[in-house]
Amino acid sequence: MTRSGGRFDDDGQLLLELVTLDSNADKLIAGWKAASWQVRPSGMGRLGDFSYLCARGEEVIYAWSTHPASALRSLTLVRTPASSDTKP
Repeated sequence: MTRSGGRFDDDGQLLLELVTLDSNADKLIAGWKAASWQVRPSGMGRLGDFSYLCARGEEVIYAWSTHPASALRSLTLVRTPASSDTKP
């Protein structure tokens, strides 16, 4: 996986990441689960989109791709800020 872009908050916390990769949904999801992530379809996007929510502890990541699940070449990862990230 290679990062091709990202968005960070004022404290340097990664909020959004664009990555390129050469994988498929089964391999990617198995890798996430092996790293202790809970992975489930997000219910967002169009039918057939690669669109998943990944959670570990208090961290939640939305993973989405325009490519078919059998040939993922790019991925957008969006981090959901924890409540501590949004406190004044």
